[in-house]
Amino acid sequence: MAKRRSAAEQRVRRIHEIYSVLRKQHEVPERPSEPLPLLETILLAILAEDADELQARQVLERLSKEFVDWNELRVSPVQEIAEYLDGLPAAAEKARLVKRALHHIFESVYRFDIEDWAKKGIAYIEKMCGEQEWFTPHVRARIVRDRLRRRALPVDATILRVWRRIGLPGVNGDNDRAMRQALQQAVPVEECYGFEQASRLHGLTVCLSEEPRCDDCWLQQTCEYAASRREELVAVAAVEQRSSSSGKRARGATKRRSSSQAKSSGRKKNTRTTGKRSRKKS
Repeated sequence: MAKRRSAAEQRVRRIHEIYSVLRKQHEVPERPSEPLPLLETILLAILAEDADELQARQVLERLSKEFVDWNELRVSPVQEIAEYLDGLPAAAEKARLVKRALHHIFESVYRFDIEDWAKKGIAYIEKMCGEQEWFTPHVRARIVRDRLRRRALPVDATILRVWRRIGLPGVNGDNDRAMRQALQQAVPVEECYGFEQASRLHGLTVCLSEEPRCDDCWLQQTCEYAASRREELVAVAAVEQRSSSSGKRARGATKRRSSSQAKSSGRKKNTRTTGKRSRKKS
């Protein structure tokens, strides 16, 4: 019990220390003072997953202005919707999910005003949408926090990648559910928005999926992933150095053999020449 409590305390302390650094490195967008209607909350959550929050808000505003209403957006081709999502990652996929969400909601109640769902709570919303592919843990948490104004920490794949690389004591980084639970338990309700935004911005700008910019990261001295990369670089450098030393030794040995063979050849040549001279004299 004491060991588990100690690991949990270390984890909470580490999360708070890392978050204080992330908050200084990244400028978190201000949280809107008033909640959006439930439908817009759902659409924004889909757009903002693994994406920049401000860009997602701009895209949602663009969609609301360019289309006559949500029904026109619902019946529009995915390719056309994707054009308005320019700048967001996976724009075509997000356009498809937005269209699917609108279609499901309309087919369920034949309207887009679903504020009565919010009054009935998250359990009812899950009953209506829980089986849909766009209703991800991130979207659910955004609904709870941003529309219902209750404690929830939205965590998407980008945030999971960041904290998996940083490393949390006593948490298996490959277990997404455990990672989400550990973060949810450690972050105070008043910090959930800032924590989500700072963590995602770090993943979008520094801790990239393919080529992380560890040299630009303020966490490189405490990040487990950065430490492993340094160890790999040291190991590679050692191998290259050994290979270079072996190559030099091999080249030196080759030169010595060549020199020895040249000297031996010279002695044989001199011997043959001396023999010829001796026969001529005789």
